[in-house]
Amino acid sequence: MYILSSPARLAKLLTSIKVPYTDRPLSPIDVAKEIRTMLEDLGGDHNELVRRLPIEQDVTNQFLRLLNLPLQMREMVVWGESRHETGAIGFSVASKIASLNNHDDMLKVAGTITEMSRPVTKEEIKGILSLKKSDPNKPIDECMSEVLNVTRPVTITHYVFLGGLDMSISRSLDLCARKSGKSAHDLAADMLSTVFPTNSLKGVRVFSDCMRLSLTRQGQDFIYEYAKSHDVSIRNVLDHMLSSEGL
Repeated sequence: MYILSSPARLAKLLTSIKVPYTDRPLSPIDVAKEIRTMLEDLGGDHNELVRRLPIEQDVTNQFLRLLNLPLQMREMVVWGESRHETGAIGFSVASKIASLNNHDDMLKVAGTITEMSRPVTKEEIKGILSLKKSDPNKPIDECMSEVLNVTRPVTITHYVFLGGLDMSISRSLDLCARKSGKSAHDLAADMLSTVFPTNSLKGVRVFSDCMRLSLTRQGQDFIYEYAKSHDVSIRNVLDHMLSSEGL
């Protein structure tokens, strides 16, 4: 049993679930992957899994359901509430979206709620899913239109990566942007484009404590390759890239 025989790995998992803070060692998707691995280690015994983890069966299922999400959405999932300004989707909302049967529907819901001019509530998400469940043949576009009053649902077409940004890097980026006369978004895009494979970086949005990238599949894969080759965590990978470019 690999996880159960690895105290450090198990500790990261346990300190990432059922705790009151959002700064946790593992992301929701990482927790979902570890729970899946642990379930496999236990021979698929859900009862034993629940016995060994401080969470109920329903919460375990919510985590596992995240793995139904398309890859374009996975790095958008965060602890706590959704963050409309960055496009981050909270764990509970993401788990609800993952209950849809179709990846295109998931991408449309995620794309639309992140592009709207106001935050979307949990109750609105519940309403969309309830309409779809009551009439499976009803297009997800119509379900969203009825609940959110939107006429043009947005589909996420690129892979989205939401990475942390150290405060010192954020300040340096803002200072360099002002000196260069560029926006922080454009300056970060210029710097990161020299790191990523050609044409794999499609868009950059900078916030005070995080950065949102739109990528091709090649760009998404590159992030994980970079983190592994430079021995840095996914959470800190953008800080490392920007530091290597002079920030």
